[in-house]
Amino acid sequence: MKGKKDEIKFSQLMKGLAGVFDSKGTLSPVKIELYFKALENLPIDQIEWSVGQLMRERKYPSMPLPADISGNIPHAQLSNGLDAWLLVEKSLEGGPTPEDPVINKTVDGMGGFDRLSRIPYAELTWTQKEFERRYKTLNQRRDLLELVPREKIHRIVPKDKKEIGLKNENSK
Repeated sequence: MKGKKDEIKFSQLMKGLAGVFDSKGTLSPVKIELYFKALENLPIDQIEWSVGQLMRERKYPSMPLPADISGNIPHAQLSNGLDAWLLVEKSLEGGPTPEDPVINKTVDGMGGFDRLSRIPYAELTWTQKEFERRYKTLNQRRDLLELVPREKIHRIVPKDKKEIGLKNENSK
């Protein structure tokens, strides 16, 4: 989430959730801040989508935890590599840079937006496939986004389909 506008929207979303699921119908500013800290690495539009899903589908009367909110995100609009690639293509054609940290880390691992913009059209199919593979892997391992510098991202997404981790026997 970025900026004061997102913080205000987030606060409104949490108050709405509390109105539906919390027996008191309110959340303290401290609790809102804790939820914010737990979810601050996610784009506000994905949080909003997840909260909407929870309001429509949650069967339990208790207030959803941050893990419940973030757990819905893979089912959001950027759940697969193709959806994410379409946002990358839009950005390469002069559109805005995507807010999703997984997209940006994936692009960084492939050399950045500047490098991708210089790839010949005939090679884009293969670039797209590589992006989708990397994106799906990183999306499942969001916990690694802040831990791994750009120059080591290729080690997390090995070409073989062995277990994914920080060390890959094939990388040096």
